[in-house]
Amino acid sequence: MRKSYIAVGVFMVLILAGLGWAGKWWNGVSSKVFVTPEENYPVKQEAKSPVQSFLQDKTALNLLILGYGGGKHEGTYLTDTMIVASIDPILKRVTLVSIPRDTWVYSSEKHVKINSIYQTVKGFFGEAAGGKAVMEATSTVLGLPIHHFVGVDFAGFTKSIDILGGVDVNVEVAFDDNQYPIEGQEDELCGHSESELKEITATASATTEPQLIFPCRYEILHFDAGRVHMDGVTALKYVRSRHSVQDGNDFGRSKRQKNLLLAVKQKVMAINFLPKLIPFMNSLGENARTDLNMEEFGQLLQNSSQLSKYQISSLTLTDDNYLSFSYSDDGQYILIPRAGMDNFGDIHEWVKDRLNSPTPPLTAVVMVKNGTKIKGLAQKAVNRLREAKIQTIIPENAEKQDLKTSTITVFEENIDPKQIVILREIFGVEKALMATNEGELKYNVLVTLGQDYDF
Repeated sequence: MRKSYIAVGVFMVLILAGLGWAGKWWNGVSSKVFVTPEENYPVKQEAKSPVQSFLQDKTALNLLILGYGGGKHEGTYLTDTMIVASIDPILKRVTLVSIPRDTWVYSSEKHVKINSIYQTVKGFFGEAAGGKAVMEATSTVLGLPIHHFVGVDFAGFTKSIDILGGVDVNVEVAFDDNQYPIEGQEDELCGHSESELKEITATASATTEPQLIFPCRYEILHFDAGRVHMDGVTALKYVRSRHSVQDGNDFGRSKRQKNLLLAVKQKVMAINFLPKLIPFMNSLGENARTDLNMEEFGQLLQNSSQLSKYQISSLTLTDDNYLSFSYSDDGQYILIPRAGMDNFGDIHEWVKDRLNSPTPPLTAVVMVKNGTKIKGLAQKAVNRLREAKIQTIIPENAEKQDLKTSTITVFEENIDPKQIVILREIFGVEKALMATNEGELKYNVLVTLGQDYDF
């Protein structure tokens, strides 16, 4: 039975949003994360590495993030979710480009699904070769040079979230999934004997849902819409689920992955992550791989205080824009360019235009402070903002509780103006004030409630 695996961009988001560098801990980090090219599959060495060019010459750095199941079951290294993180030091922006797992590409002298390349090549030539092959295929699809890869499995994903103490995810669509597979239960007979199983198999129709025959292999998931606190296991189920009627397709999962990455970024910004960086890296010794070497990784971390300020935006290839459903000669369900098999030119132009376009507006992240003596007023305002789909953090009391007039202070010039209009309407403020962000604020808009606020 085919499984769905999660793109674990969490790994890269933690790097990009790290809060500093402490050189002394570096020797304690597990070297198992870092892979080197095998002798029978050498990688060409450039005079200047992509990381050096990124830091010294301000050229873009494109990292391929791979998510796979891990463990010992079939399809261990199928990279069923793939995200390219394009980091632009000029625009100070990270663009996450999602590629569907069923994208049909030409690799190793034949057409294959892009999610199978890493596993196939890795099996013959090793991890670095598998990464290089899937980077080449990804470059063919997007028209971008892919400089390095990072891969994380299920266990690494859950550890990452748990080390952060869980994250608060904005669940856009409430959904149920009655067929979420339980790890290790794939072959359980659920009380059936071998003879009963043969009879059931013979009489079951093609549309019979598997959880009705083997209920012990599956669990029922339910997620309510709204902000939900998730530990690692819950977050994995949220992004991995693929049998929901309400939100079960690959593109719905892609949106869920984006929501999770935003939640991770906000959590990293809200805590002092540096003390957690050592256990985070060491915990991933068996669950993550990258062809970045330790020196390059360290160079990125040395600049993480700058990288943490970069804006994150996303692009997703879907059948609504540049891909179409089709079937391979052997009957596999695949996605090909609308322009025709192997014709990725329109996708190249789209990605190029989006990466070179001016920086899109920033999303407002609002702190509400109560400037009155009315208990719970700030939380009521936060609840109202969440209903309006405005991102918030935990409210606080203002230094003074005798303010008559509510105010809105904006700390970034590029905040989405539509959101500022919504905030002004909600709080009855005629004009938002501009201020300079002199510290490492966890928010970019401050709302201070006065006695005029009508909740």
